[in-house]
Amino acid sequence: MLRLVQKNCILARSSLQRYFSDKEIPDAYFMTGTRFFDTLITDANIFVDKTLLMHEILKSKNQAILFTRPRRWGKTLNLDMIKNFFEADVDKKTGKISYETKSKQDLFKNLKIQDAYLSFDPITNKREKTRSINCLGSFPVISLCFRGTVTNQALSSFYSAMIAPAFKEHSYLLNVKNILFGNDRKLFEKYVCDETINNADLSKSLQVLIEALYKHYERKVILLIDEYDRNLMNLASIKSPLYENALNLTKDILSPIKQLESKLQFAVFTGGSRIVKSDIFTGLNHLEHDSVMDSRYPEFFGFTEDEVDGLIAKVLEFNPKIRYLNIKNSIREMYNGYRIEGKIIYNPWSIMNCLERLYFNMEDPFSNFWANSANTDIIYDAIKKLESIEKVENLFLNGYTDFTYNDGFQIENIYMDEEYLLSFLVDAGYLTHIGNDMFKIPNNEVKYHFYNVLMKTWLKKIDKGLNFNELIKLNVENCEEYAKAFQKNILDKAGIFRANESTFQTFIIQPYIGCYSKNHTYDIEKNITQGKGINILFEPVKDRATNAILLELKLTSAANEIKIIGDAYSQMFEKKYTNYLLEIAEKKINSYWTKFNLRAAVFSKDESKNKWVLKMHEVICGY
Repeated sequence: MLRLVQKNCILARSSLQRYFSDKEIPDAYFMTGTRFFDTLITDANIFVDKTLLMHEILKSKNQAILFTRPRRWGKTLNLDMIKNFFEADVDKKTGKISYETKSKQDLFKNLKIQDAYLSFDPITNKREKTRSINCLGSFPVISLCFRGTVTNQALSSFYSAMIAPAFKEHSYLLNVKNILFGNDRKLFEKYVCDETINNADLSKSLQVLIEALYKHYERKVILLIDEYDRNLMNLASIKSPLYENALNLTKDILSPIKQLESKLQFAVFTGGSRIVKSDIFTGLNHLEHDSVMDSRYPEFFGFTEDEVDGLIAKVLEFNPKIRYLNIKNSIREMYNGYRIEGKIIYNPWSIMNCLERLYFNMEDPFSNFWANSANTDIIYDAIKKLESIEKVENLFLNGYTDFTYNDGFQIENIYMDEEYLLSFLVDAGYLTHIGNDMFKIPNNEVKYHFYNVLMKTWLKKIDKGLNFNELIKLNVENCEEYAKAFQKNILDKAGIFRANESTFQTFIIQPYIGCYSKNHTYDIEKNITQGKGINILFEPVKDRATNAILLELKLTSAANEIKIIGDAYSQMFEKKYTNYLLEIAEKKINSYWTKFNLRAAVFSKDESKNKWVLKMHEVICGY
């Protein structure tokens, strides 16, 4: 269900002035990337209603839930939504509690949580309604976030900085009689006054805060901890000597929870993976781990197919000039593919960025918004160190692989067993489960990112002597010699694999990624023509090269390379790729271009030798 909010949003309007005149400013407001639920509800009218998550948590008998999902899947926003819904009103100076005012109730008007009881039969209607809506503004809430990176600071300083905001938020407890005494009061004051916190203080911090809130409110406490593993994963990715100490300290910080279950309404944790070493969650009764592989709440993180349809419909309502079918097909091709408990789930960050760009007619609406995902250093290192990466190679070459998924992250296992690495890739959003023990790269967005950040590591793995700079030089100077080197160093070692033109585009472009220096001679554009069909265009850099290179790729399973090469050249002229190239060359900024190198690259299967074969041909045209 989508909620439409009609309002005057001054900040949003001012930010759009560079795109529209006053009369043209549209009525759609996006708050893509916000972590704050109240901001989303107040300042946006294009969003997805996930409020029934609270209803499902209340129905659950588990006192603690760990939600693990990839980055940018709405974990932080959902926790803030939970906080806004359940948190009781309190005077921040005197500590006076008001359960009647429910100042946040307007945020939830007309949302699904308000009408949750309507979906139940008459026998349970009253009970379910009371259980959900009457909980609004009814509990003390502790909200923590362990997002951040330890630099040169001590671990105790890092974690105290993460915990201090919760103590400061509830600093009114220092003004309430008969709540805090002795060492507990001293610890509270240390946090509020930003004094030094040691490890012993950290290990009892949650206990002090939970017990004080329970005593003051005379109600159970809700505990929310966002990104519990972010710092740990950052330390693991750089092989920091602090990793083991951070694991143990995290366990010490969370350990009081198991002794205070009688004072907790429930606890919710979010993260990227379930870290099993050091048994961080040991002792928590009925801890439910909800993941992409085993979920009771698949629709509450990410967008379902129906929700994406609803978002598109809402965008079209504001801008009828956009064609629905074209948008939906393009979105499905680029971002579709995650399968969780039989549901198709989309990455919300990508969908919202895509729709926002479409709505405002911005460039590259179907871009890779998921790029720069965390923890790629771990993957790099694991591919380098693992003795066997046969299953990982299947991913690069075929887009899918089979393995036994392991639930739980242990950094040392990733470097010893590729199935642990692949399991980590599932948690991180690089792979999705398609049935039995089969997994695949979920969509084109992830595939492009996956290839761009990891393929070079794999290529060097299969040939430790592979020199990318030499390949780049050969490609510029002699395409036939380049084809021979490409064949020897890559194709002969890779064997037969399922592929399309995009796969070989990536192979050819990959040596250039990350190899640019101040002396590079060409810029590379893939599919530059936005529908004109050109595969790869090498644009010369001024004062270093003058020839533009247009490369057309073809695939064939038969040994008819000569005919296919001829077809490639014919296509360049028939589809006016060369005309487009001339248009670019005639721009004043490209006046130094002197020649065009038209190249045809044909990849054919040689079943008898179990490999792909590359043949290249070039025609040089004057300008």
